[in-house]
Amino acid sequence: MSSKSTFDEFRDDQDGKLNPQVIRRILSYLKPYKGVVTLALIGLVLATASSLLAPVIIQRTVDHYILAPETGEVLSQAEKIAGIERNAFFYLGLLFLSLLFTFAQVYLTAMTSQYVMRDMRKELFGHLIGQSLSFLGGTPIGSLVSRVTSDVGKINDFFTSVALAILKDIVLMGGIFLTLFLMNSRLALIVVVTLPPVFILTGIIRNHIRQVYREVQHHNSRLSAFLAESVGGMEIVQLFNRQRGFKADFGERNQSLFKANMNEVYLFSFFRPLVNLFTSLSLGCLLYFGTGLHNSGVVTLGVLIAFINLVEQFYQPIRDITELITVTQSAMAGGERVFALLDRDEAIPDEGKVEPEEVRGDLAFDKVCFCYKEGEPVLRNLSFSAKAGETVAVVGTTGAGKTTIANMLARFWDRQEGRITLDGVDVKDYSLQALRSHIQSVQQDVTLFSGTVRENIALGKEISDEEILRALEIVRADHFVNALPKGLDSLLSEGAENISAGQRQLLSFARIFVHNPSVVILDEATSSIDTQTETWIQEGMANLLKNRTALVIAHRLSTIKNADRILVLGKGSLLEEGTHRELIDREGIYYNLYKLQYEQAGA
Repeated sequence: MSSKSTFDEFRDDQDGKLNPQVIRRILSYLKPYKGVVTLALIGLVLATASSLLAPVIIQRTVDHYILAPETGEVLSQAEKIAGIERNAFFYLGLLFLSLLFTFAQVYLTAMTSQYVMRDMRKELFGHLIGQSLSFLGGTPIGSLVSRVTSDVGKINDFFTSVALAILKDIVLMGGIFLTLFLMNSRLALIVVVTLPPVFILTGIIRNHIRQVYREVQHHNSRLSAFLAESVGGMEIVQLFNRQRGFKADFGERNQSLFKANMNEVYLFSFFRPLVNLFTSLSLGCLLYFGTGLHNSGVVTLGVLIAFINLVEQFYQPIRDITELITVTQSAMAGGERVFALLDRDEAIPDEGKVEPEEVRGDLAFDKVCFCYKEGEPVLRNLSFSAKAGETVAVVGTTGAGKTTIANMLARFWDRQEGRITLDGVDVKDYSLQALRSHIQSVQQDVTLFSGTVRENIALGKEISDEEILRALEIVRADHFVNALPKGLDSLLSEGAENISAGQRQLLSFARIFVHNPSVVILDEATSSIDTQTETWIQEGMANLLKNRTALVIAHRLSTIKNADRILVLGKGSLLEEGTHRELIDREGIYYNLYKLQYEQAGA
C-alpha cells in the first residue's frame, strides 16, 4: 500500500481533453436506465423532426397556395384560403408537438442525469469510507469533498448540456442536410460549398478554447487554495500583522485569474461574430444563386424561403459550440478526477473470516515493526501483552509510537513485521467489522457530528434511552446533558462546537460504553479536560473499564497511577515496564517524566 501523497493525482487543473475512456465510463452509468434513455432519444428525434417539418409547411403554403400561379396550379380563392388555413393548423400542431417532445426529452434527460449523479455520489462515498488512514491522511479533505460534489456536478452538466446538445445537433444538422437535398439538390450544393471555412474555423477555435480553459482552471485553483488556506489561518495572519502581505499575494493570484478570464472573453467575443459573418455570407450566396435559379424557374420562392430558414437553424449549433466545448472540458476534467479517485484503492485488506460474538480481550504484540515512511521506523521489534480485564498504560515522548499502537490494534494501519493477536488470533484473521466492534477507542480529538446527543451516542445502533442515560450517568456526563434544553434531543452543531471540549470527551466515553467493546483504547483521552471534568471522569472510569481490557495512552501521568501496568516507550521500543510504584522506585525514565510533570504542576 503506497503512502505517498495523492494530491498531484487529484489536482484541479487537469487536462480535460476529450477522453474516450472517460466518456465510456460516464456512459456506463446509464445502463440501469436504458428505457428512460431510449424514450429521451425518441423524444429528441421527434422534436427535431417537428422543427424540420415547419419550413416544409411554409414552403408548401407559399408555393401551392399563396403563389399558386407560379407553380402552374389553378385554384379558386376559396381553395387557397382553405389550404392556407389547413397548413396554418398543421404548423401550429407541429409547434405544439415540438414543444411536447422537447419537454419530454429535456425532462427525461435531466431525470436520468439525477439518477446518475445519485449513483455516482453513492459509489464515491462508499469507496471513500473504506479507504485506509494512509490514503485519507495523504489527500486534502477539500479535494475529496470536491470530487463528490463539484466534479459529479460537472458530469451532470455533461449529460444535461453537452451530450443532449451534441445528439440534438447531430440529428438536426443531418436532418437539415437531408431536407435540403430532398427539396432541391442544386441549391443544397451551393450551401455545402460555403461550409468548409466554418468547420476549419471551428477546429482552430476548439484548440484555443481548450488552452484558455486550462489556464482559467489553473489560476482558479491557485486562487481557491490560497483563499481557503488564508481564511483557515486568519488568526496567524492577524497575529503577525501579515494582512497587507496576504492581500498583495491574493491580488497577484486574482489578477492572473482576471487575465485568463479576459482571454476567454476575447476568444468568445471573436468567435461568435465571426460565425455570424459566415452565416450571413452563406445566406448571401444562397440568395444570390437562389434568386438566379428562381428567375430561371428551377427553384420556387417557397423553396428559397425554406432554405433560408433551414440554413439559419444549421448555424445555431455552431454558434453554441464554444459553450459546449467549455462544458465538455470541465466535465472531462471532472470525470478524470472522479475516476482517478475510484481507481485508487488503498483500503485495508478485509480477508479475515473470524467473527466471534464475544472475546476475552487478551492482547499481544510480538516483535512488531512498522513505519509510515520507508526507512523511518516508528515501532522497532515491539513486544508486550495485556491480559483480559487488565488496564495497561502507554507513555513516552512525542513520536515514541503510542498512537501508532492504538491505530494498529484496530487495523487502521497494518504492521510490516511481527504479529498482533487478540485472544491468541492474529488480528488479520478477524473480519474488520468484527475486530472493530470488539476494539474501540476514544481519540485525542473527539469527533462528534451535527445531530442530537442521542444520535451521536448511538451512531445508528438500536439503543434505548434507558441504556444511553445509564451510560451518561456512569461516565458522569448526565449532569450537563440533563441541563441541556432538550436533553438527549438537544442538537449539537457541526463539530459539536456548542459544547466544551471536556463535555465532548464525556460524550465519547458514553458512546464507547453503550457499544460495549471488549477492548477500550483511551488515546490522550483526558488531554483537553479541565480539573473538575477530569475528576468526574476518574470517578466513572472504573465502571467504564470494568471487565474490559484497557490500553490508556496519556501524557498526563497523574491519570494512570492506578493502571495495572505501565509501558514506557522510546523511539518505538519498550524501555521500561511495571506498575507506577515500581517505576518510581526504579528511578528511571518514567521517574524522570513523573518528577518533571510534578514539578511543573507545582510551579
